[in-house]
Amino acid sequence: MKNPDIQYFLNTFDDSKTEETNALISDMQIAALSALAVHDHLETTIKNAKSTVNQTPENTSTVYRAQGGVFPNASLERVVINPNGKIQIDGDEMLHVTLDDSKHSVYFYEKRGGSQNGASIVSFEIPQSLAEEIKNNAVPQSQGKAFPDRPQIDDPTKSKSAFGLPKKYIEKLRDQAIKGSGKVQQ
Repeated sequence: MKNPDIQYFLNTFDDSKTEETNALISDMQIAALSALAVHDHLETTIKNAKSTVNQTPENTSTVYRAQGGVFPNASLERVVINPNGKIQIDGDEMLHVTLDDSKHSVYFYEKRGGSQNGASIVSFEIPQSLAEEIKNNAVPQSQGKAFPDRPQIDDPTKSKSAFGLPKKYIEKLRDQAIKGSGKVQQ
């Protein structure tokens, strides 16, 4: 309105219409806020779902460990696989594993007496980049004392992928293991 007439405004003002309008505006504000809240919730849910999907890299490497069994060939059961496939690695002492070579693990599984003597093979996935880091930084066991924080090459006559992992790399396995990928193979 150009040059509003105060008298016109006062003559047309109706309290009941104002209350209805205020109520309508209030209801519209509540509806708008609710719609925004639902939108934000859906957006967060979709973002989290995409994030979860993206946590599983396309290029992974399988970590195998034969453990348990009977003495003198037994080894401690250090990798525990929970029912949901989550892994737990007990202890920080050198952990002996094989990357992408299940045959080497089967050899030790049989050497430890198989399932009838309490041996098992466990496995889980890690990003390929971590597997490459382990391989690229590995040193022969004879150099292990000179390089205590580096992986050691185990059993090179039987496998090119068997390694002893020091605490630093055990922590990397714990941090980077693909969620839900743990399995008990045998």
